[in-house]
Amino acid sequence: MTVPDVSVIIPAYNALPWFHRCLDSLEAQTIGTDRMEIIVIDDGSTDGTAEEIDRRARATEALYRVEHHPASGGPAGPRNRGLDIATGRYVYFVDADDYLGVEALERLVAVADREGSDVVAGSLASDSERGVGASAFRKTDLDADLFTSQAYWSISVLKLYRRSMLEEHKIRFPTEFPVLSDQPFAVLAYLRAAKISLLADYEYYWVVLRDDGGNITYSGKAASRVDVIESMCALLVREVPDPENRGRLLARHFQLELQRVLLALPELDPAEQRELMARIRALVEEHLTPPVATWLSPDMRLLYHLVGRGLHDEVVTAAADESVRNRSWKVGISDGRAHALLPFFRDAAVGVPDEVYDVTERFGFRQHLTSVSWSGATLHLEGVATWDRAPADSVGTVTVRLHSRDDPGTDHLVTARRGEDDTFRADLDTLALDGDRLHDAIWDVYTQLTHEGLTREQQARLDEDAISGDQPFLHWETTDGWTVASYLSPGRRLKLDVGQQKHRVGKMLRDWQVSWQTGDLVVEGRLDLDLDAPLSLIARGDAGSVEHEVALSAGEFSGRIPVGGLEPGRWTIRLRAGLPPHHERFPVPAPTGLGSHTTGKGLRQVVTEAVTLKGGKLALDVAASSPLRSVTQALRQRGAGQEKP
Repeated sequence: MTVPDVSVIIPAYNALPWFHRCLDSLEAQTIGTDRMEIIVIDDGSTDGTAEEIDRRARATEALYRVEHHPASGGPAGPRNRGLDIATGRYVYFVDADDYLGVEALERLVAVADREGSDVVAGSLASDSERGVGASAFRKTDLDADLFTSQAYWSISVLKLYRRSMLEEHKIRFPTEFPVLSDQPFAVLAYLRAAKISLLADYEYYWVVLRDDGGNITYSGKAASRVDVIESMCALLVREVPDPENRGRLLARHFQLELQRVLLALPELDPAEQRELMARIRALVEEHLTPPVATWLSPDMRLLYHLVGRGLHDEVVTAAADESVRNRSWKVGISDGRAHALLPFFRDAAVGVPDEVYDVTERFGFRQHLTSVSWSGATLHLEGVATWDRAPADSVGTVTVRLHSRDDPGTDHLVTARRGEDDTFRADLDTLALDGDRLHDAIWDVYTQLTHEGLTREQQARLDEDAISGDQPFLHWETTDGWTVASYLSPGRRLKLDVGQQKHRVGKMLRDWQVSWQTGDLVVEGRLDLDLDAPLSLIARGDAGSVEHEVALSAGEFSGRIPVGGLEPGRWTIRLRAGLPPHHERFPVPAPTGLGSHTTGKGLRQVVTEAVTLKGGKLALDVAASSPLRSVTQALRQRGAGQEKP
């Protein structure tokens, strides 16, 4: 018998309206039905779920394995039974009301095989308001460290597991918990896994918010949740001896699971409130150490501070406050510090220390540039800069800082003008910053925001809607033999290149096309920058030089030289940017097969032949010619041949 690659385990209880899509998504998996088995453990359904899975199993006997059991009250027992009868190299858990992306299993198994991963977690998605814990899947991490990655912020069981690892360590679901029983299972699997992979390259698993309130994640009494949290804290103390590592993992339970319990307090009767608060206080006293508190948001620090002091009424008041329930609290800035404006802040009657509210180290701002333009050598920047969560009156001062990595001690600061809706504009005269022009270097551009003694800074980024296409250069300016180019580095960060340290105009010329057109030499191509200088096509020979203006539009340039007006001799062809003496010249590459070209009529004709010089540069050899001269030369050559003996 062939061993399937993956056993999909589904505990099913009264999920019929959503069950069809779940099973359809499994049957459509690109891994193929011959490489998988679907194990459905019906947990006493009464709505037709049992009959639907039996119908599917009869139609596809080789794919489904179905068992029916009396209702157990939770998914732990059915999942354990599924593990007992699974035969696949991997197991994957799916809830009966959710569904998978069509390539999910094929991708997950491929990564597990290639990387040798014991646990592979694919990113979750939602087509409803149900939260999916996206922080663990901001980027793919094929070898995620449990203590430095975001893996622990995704401890649902909805992952791919190597079955031999689960069997070796006898990992099963605790059946005493009606809710959150997947957490002890998932965490033990994380701790025992030799390798964990997090995948953010595809929408693997779609979670569904049931309109009947039947999602197990959202059900269950507060006391049942505390049961699991107490168990998880004990598990981490037992399994993770290092306090720093353990603190980061414990913080997840204090930030998320206990938060749900605390926010439920205002809706409970006083006796249940006090019972739960006593249990939470015991958890705070035993486990809420400084390494744990470091990771908590200020609203949760406030609640635990009040719980730890036994302030029952204040806990209930704070838990009922909309700024806490909706996490909509603002931040106030004073004396160089930032504090969350939460209940009882600087209320002398309650006496909560300022450090409980302090968010200075994590407080930041958002900024982006909406426009980058030049007038001569003056750079004009427009953008938006705003504090995170700050009240509307905390506008602050915007400063643009230019910083050279080659000379870290030389910075230039320019104060911007503030406009409405957190906008700003800064004008940087690059020839007169601090009394002098910018010296030759690569300059990073930073945006600073300062208010009440607190300053934050970020590299200036251009908004995605501010420029179209992938053109890296915005401008190239030449003044008095000095050049400055503005361009975007990866991440759309604005930089200045003074003196062409990294980017020369010649490197931006491409897609050359050279041709003869009605007596003219025509040179065309592309220039990947906004050139603030004239372009000219130059022909230089022994008799002097001629130049003709080159048209430049939307990055495309085109120029022509009437070769009929050139004196006989050799002429080199170049493209010039700027005007002497502040200019640069670039050779025109010689194309293959251009050949010669004849212009003129009657007795006055000019033959121009394209010549390739050293380095592939284009030159023209110009010679005067006429029909009479050609006949005379032919007769002379013929006569000379007849006189020979």
